[in-house]
Amino acid sequence: MLLYYCTCTFRTNCVDLNKFRLYIDGKEIQHVQCCKYLGILTDSDLKWRNHTDYVYSKLVKFTSIFYKIRIKLPPEILRMIYFAFVHSHLFMVIQLVIICQN
Repeated sequence: MLLYYCTCTFRTNCVDLNKFRLYIDGKEIQHVQCCKYLGILTDSDLKWRNHTDYVYSKLVKFTSIFYKIRIKLPPEILRMIYFAFVHSHLFMVIQLVIICQN
């Protein structure tokens, strides 16, 4: 009994991908250049460029918001907004950089 259907992707550095096929339960797994897994974007070369661009595009929106509300809200509320929307993204990127350097 199959409870759920899972779509999977795989990445490989094979020269000729036409000859390499991966099947799970009779279904062919497609090759992709970029994959999002657990909220992290990686490409077929395991580089983080796509993820950093994604995080940058999300965070750049908040700079103008913080600029506009900085004089209207007290610092405690600004700090709460920062930790709610920005800090988690920056913390994840910092952890990735530290892990990849080791």
